[in-house]
Amino acid sequence: MVTLIPKKEEARTIRDYRPVSCCSTPYKIISKILTYRLGKVIGSIINGELISAMPTKHGLRQWDPISPLLVVLFMEYLNRCFHKMKKNLDYNYHSQCEKVNITNLSFADDLLLFARGDIISVDLIMKTIHSFSAATRLKMNASKCKIYFGSMDENTKQEIKLLTGFSEGPLPFRYLGVPITTRKLNCHHYTSLVEKIVGRITHWSARLLSYAGRIQLLKSITFAVTNYWMQCFPLPKHVIHKIDAICRSFIWTGGKEISIKSPISRDKVCRPKCNGGMNLISLQI
Repeated sequence: MVTLIPKKEEARTIRDYRPVSCCSTPYKIISKILTYRLGKVIGSIINGELISAMPTKHGLRQWDPISPLLVVLFMEYLNRCFHKMKKNLDYNYHSQCEKVNITNLSFADDLLLFARGDIISVDLIMKTIHSFSAATRLKMNASKCKIYFGSMDENTKQEIKLLTGFSEGPLPFRYLGVPITTRKLNCHHYTSLVEKIVGRITHWSARLLSYAGRIQLLKSITFAVTNYWMQCFPLPKHVIHKIDAICRSFIWTGGKEISIKSPISRDKVCRPKCNGGMNLISLQI
């Protein structure tokens, strides 16, 4: 039995769904055992010696319990491939990465590559990726890859896109829920944060909450989302004031629109309960 789980809202095509098998319990048990045993020797495998290839008959899905450990092994090998590549004198660093000696950054199975926008450097990167694929039998999905340019002419862009097979993406792009860009974010870049908070508090279930329930919702969900962004970027004062206004209105009216004056000042609401407050977190501190 196989069911389809949507990867995003308003999924329309088959690529927007993830197939999940509902009858894979025996395989998960086997994977758990392999994961437990492999976890004890993962360090010696990475720093060990080369041995003969292990024959395999079946592949692993992304969410298999043993997949994270194998990703560590593969990404370690890929990093070493890029470390060898940057010793090539024909390779040119990105202008912002040469001093820190960075060619790639990886998180789990996600990969960011940096290079100067010339054909030779991009060709070296693609050859390294193809070499990695030949050694591990792992192939990249070009439809999920994006390439980003900065101050380049259209002819060079077209040549690089033809060489890589990647489509051009806009800046800033979103990764792990936050926008990524080389410049300082403007207020309009935080629109998705405000919309996410508004979406949480305007849900039909939130309308039925009491005062205590609204406060608990702000503590557990709304401020958690905001703090996640604040760990990555400093929020502008305008955005902080807007979020505070939305949260203040939600506490006293249950909606996002400010229709009445708050009976208690914001400072008192953010005080600890022992001092007569509601122990809410102030984003302005």
